[in-house]
Amino acid sequence: MIIPSLKLLKHFFLVILFFLIFSCAPIKPNGTTSVDLENQNTLKDKIISINVDVYQPSVGDKDSLALYEVQIVDGFLKRDILPTPGRTPGKWMFSFLNSQQELIKNTTVEDPLIVDHEYLGGTDGDVKLKHIEMKLEKATISVRARYSPDMRFVLMEKVDSLGNPVISEFYKINE
Repeated sequence: MIIPSLKLLKHFFLVILFFLIFSCAPIKPNGTTSVDLENQNTLKDKIISINVDVYQPSVGDKDSLALYEVQIVDGFLKRDILPTPGRTPGKWMFSFLNSQQELIKNTTVEDPLIVDHEYLGGTDGDVKLKHIEMKLEKATISVRARYSPDMRFVLMEKVDSLGNPVISEFYKINE
């Protein structure tokens, strides 16, 4: 009986040794050369990142916003912001403008102060997933887009149910 358990122990250690050898194998390089990396760095792609704090001072007051941070950094954004043809009620619109205040690109963002929560509710035999909409006091909006050298201003607007801007803030972009 002792010999079969030694065989089992020997096989166990061989399996462990096998996994250790092959799990520590070096990863093959992806084939990029230093010339490829130099070509990528000369493109000078940039990303603009805008962070805005949105808050509602008290119930019934209109939302307020404060520009928290604008950064322009080197990098490439795989997917740029999606343009919107018009204003969407209840959403924030971010518009990037040139020096003549003409539209370069724009996008809409959901209102971060309104969040939807799900919970299980009901009786023992009738448990259902329920949704509740909650209003936050403060939140942050982050928008990232491909930077264009002719971007000079950003216009942030909150649109009411009729499609009219309720809040409108205009900021200059400093490089």
